[in-house]
Amino acid sequence: MNTAIIKHVASAKNNAPAIYCESKSGNVYKLKQQVPLKRHARLISQIRSAKVINIQHWIKVKEGTFIAKPAKAKAPRPEYKEVVVKNQAARIKELQAEVKALKAQLVDQVEGLQAEICAMAEAPSDAAIDEMEIQASIDTANERSIAAKKGWATRRANAQQVAS
Repeated sequence: MNTAIIKHVASAKNNAPAIYCESKSGNVYKLKQQVPLKRHARLISQIRSAKVINIQHWIKVKEGTFIAKPAKAKAPRPEYKEVVVKNQAARIKELQAEVKALKAQLVDQVEGLQAEICAMAEAPSDAAIDEMEIQASIDTANERSIAAKKGWATRRANAQQVAS
């Protein structure tokens, strides 16, 4: 079955009872059967909704010349000015210097943390242990004396309440 994809559908000019179609390829067809003007609008809407015609019922009036659309030319790449390129190069160098400084900072921090970890991992010397024990006994003695002072203050307060 020979078909054509339609592009446009229209009635003939000067109130003639003919209907014409233009196909996608540019061919123009006239409907073989004459249609009363009253039915043109309905028939045209049906043809448009179908989007395809069977050319057995149509007469080719004009041979179309199918012209392929020309390929779109690629937009030319914008020319970069030397100033922009120089500014970008300078900015790249600045960023590279910042990255280098940050890397150096990180290396210093890592080395410091490693030194702290090593110091924590080492066993304390005998002198350090003796010093820690002395400090602990001093702290314990201080806590006891503070508690004793609070205890005597509480006892005096209780005694005064009983006496009064």
